[in-house]
Amino acid sequence: MKDSWARGVEWWMVKKFYATDWLDPYHNSQYTLVVWDLIDNDKRTKTGPTHKTYTEDVSGVSMSDIEQSLRKASSWNSWRDNLVKLYPNKKEGINYVLSVWSE
Repeated sequence: MKDSWARGVEWWMVKKFYATDWLDPYHNSQYTLVVWDLIDNDKRTKTGPTHKTYTEDVSGVSMSDIEQSLRKASSWNSWRDNLVKLYPNKKEGINYVLSVWSE
């Protein structure tokens, strides 16, 4: 979970301060990109950690909500559950994205 957060913050900071997507997170999928997938509006087919392709359909989760939900989490599943509490209308997408990156 810590690597997920660190990788997500890295991408978010570059995008926010430099207004660019030059940092392509998918060039090295050994790091989990769950934060990117929760925020972005990119519905392209991607390759997950087990080299399995997937298409996620969730976006718009805020960085502060991801951080808040992570601080209260003691496991991957509790992180997921905390996010679903904040975004009940995105439950299916959140569950799917976290399941892809937990494999």
